[in-house]
Amino acid sequence: MAAIHLFANALLYVVLAAWCTLAPDKTSGSIGYRFEHASARSEYLVVYGGLDLGLALFYFVAGLDPSLHRAGIVFSMCLYACLAVYRLVTVIAIRGVGTFPLAMLAVEAGMATWAVVVWLRMS
Repeated sequence: MAAIHLFANALLYVVLAAWCTLAPDKTSGSIGYRFEHASARSEYLVVYGGLDLGLALFYFVAGLDPSLHRAGIVFSMCLYACLAVYRLVTVIAIRGVGTFPLAMLAVEAGMATWAVVVWLRMS
């Protein structure tokens, strides 16, 4: 079960990295980001392309090596719980948040829950 969770995350993040790298104007525009300076485009590509690709690689390696399964699951719990909490707070505190952040809240909360379930089964 841990390997499935880790490989699912690897796939998710490699798709996100590719999507944000290959279509940065479309992906950034869907959340209201505009590239007014070259630095903004660079930063977006680094964070949404490079970081997501790094996460994909981590999850892939952790999925391959059973000795890393527990660390990968703990990482998922920390990552997704923090994302979901921050997302929930911003959705409550900031008026007019669109449907994309709400959808991501559901994904992040679901991934956090899945990681907790896997971790409990491993314990």
